[in-house]
Amino acid sequence: MKKLPENMIATHVNVNDETIEGMRHENLPILGLMFDPEDSFEKDEFNQLYFDKLMNIRLLGAFLDASKMITDVELTRNEVFGLVVGNEARGISDDLKKNITERFKIPGNGEAESLNVGVALGISLFHLYNKQYNNNNV
Repeated sequence: MKKLPENMIATHVNVNDETIEGMRHENLPILGLMFDPEDSFEKDEFNQLYFDKLMNIRLLGAFLDASKMITDVELTRNEVFGLVVGNEARGISDDLKKNITERFKIPGNGEAESLNVGVALGISLFHLYNKQYNNNNV
């Protein structure tokens, strides 16, 4: 298993290849989890997202056909939210789509059919962090 940055703690490790699939920050309300909600082995994590929705945590989702740009998502400082991006082949599962409270699309040039999930996540986090902590759009 690779070493994580300071203040990050592994929460989920793949049993087959020991890659980190989930992590959280030691002090800040930051959690990252990678899983396929249609895989029955990982239903507990999927159910946790339903629980989070019931606990009034906004779930933001990246969609190609969303009408709102990520730069138009409003956040307050220190607001806790969930961020959902789907994989390149299937996108976000139908079950999870039902629980997303706000859809956005990522700005770009050209006609990309989809973005790599890591790229989509990085761009989304960059914009949301700047919106939340620097109070600006980049």
